[in-house]
Amino acid sequence: MSAGRARIVVAAAAVLALGGGAVLGDWLILKDGRRMQGAVLDEGQRYFVYLDKGGKTIVDKGDVRELIAGNALPPEYAAQDAGKPADTQPPPAMSARELRQYKHTSRVTSLAMMADGSLLAAGGADGTVKLFSGSGGEIRTYKSTAQGEAVSVTFAVVGGQKYLLTGIGRTVEVWPTSGDKSQKIFSVHQRPAQALKYREMDKQIVSVSTEDAFARSFEKLVPSIDRKITEAATAVALSEDGQYAVSAHRDRRLRRWNMVVKSHSLPEVFGVPLPESEKPIPAVVYGEDRAVAASGKGVYIQTLKPKTSGLVGTHDATVLCLAASPGRMESVLAGDAGGEVRLWDLQTRKILMSVKLPAANLTCLAFWPDGKGFLSAGKDGIVRSWKILPAAAVKPN
Repeated sequence: MSAGRARIVVAAAAVLALGGGAVLGDWLILKDGRRMQGAVLDEGQRYFVYLDKGGKTIVDKGDVRELIAGNALPPEYAAQDAGKPADTQPPPAMSARELRQYKHTSRVTSLAMMADGSLLAAGGADGTVKLFSGSGGEIRTYKSTAQGEAVSVTFAVVGGQKYLLTGIGRTVEVWPTSGDKSQKIFSVHQRPAQALKYREMDKQIVSVSTEDAFARSFEKLVPSIDRKITEAATAVALSEDGQYAVSAHRDRRLRRWNMVVKSHSLPEVFGVPLPESEKPIPAVVYGEDRAVAASGKGVYIQTLKPKTSGLVGTHDATVLCLAASPGRMESVLAGDAGGEVRLWDLQTRKILMSVKLPAANLTCLAFWPDGKGFLSAGKDGIVRSWKILPAAAVKPN
């Protein structure tokens, strides 16, 4: 047995011997304001912590502000209740103003906006997709013969014609946004196609489910790329350019899949597993060689080169959905079960904007293509369009 492993076993035995109410060891002060006390073991790039109230956790050193030896907290920390976040976040520099609403007939399961902002699509749990004008007003409703929810939507422009791409159940469907409503249907996936992109560079439709991923010519049915997603994935996403798929798994790890090179069938595995949570990872996004995932109340970021892992920040309720900002993914939107949407800066790990939705029924988020606003939707079928503004520019309604 290695020396590090032996220390962990000894610490675990000490925790069990002292019982759940015993007070053990040192304090870790995290950058997001949380504090934890227990047997803290230094294991290279991370700490193993056997908590004084029972249980264990792993903390990346990059997430730690200070390690305090002994039971006593310094005065600046002693007045705060242990385990609760300190007020370390400055007031958000931005806020959001609701501009308009769009109405779906069922729970909204997916959102997308045309690159020029002229069209908006909302997929529903009833399998229909509503197409709206960006400035308001429903244009048409697409109803598939396939069974399942419309779990993904995106737009494409091919040969001057605008198309709506939808993942409904295990099928991928392509509809023109105007004129003839005939569609192409690809019945390809083992599970619902949770992410879709049209890859302009080689005119490929890229789609991914929690079990498989495909790239196929817009004009042909035969896939050029066929990937088997292994290790029980719970959430998937695609890069903005459609060159990579990223997946989150039940082993709490993130994996990246190359969707361009035909021979590259094995995934690249990100760093350490994400912290344990009662529920599977519900959402992941990817951009610029880094992935952001939701786990419990936390939002986490991991990179591949070099392999790093860290906490972006936490919410007051379980994080349900994410959206990556356009371009280099410098920020992410995160929506939680309490109906709060936060805009996180991935560099500074500060909250840039926070808005509370009228009802705690959030299901999905999407940025405007220019990054200056976003869409939110929920179980009530209402899609809201928000403009992001400096905090001083937003006046109460």
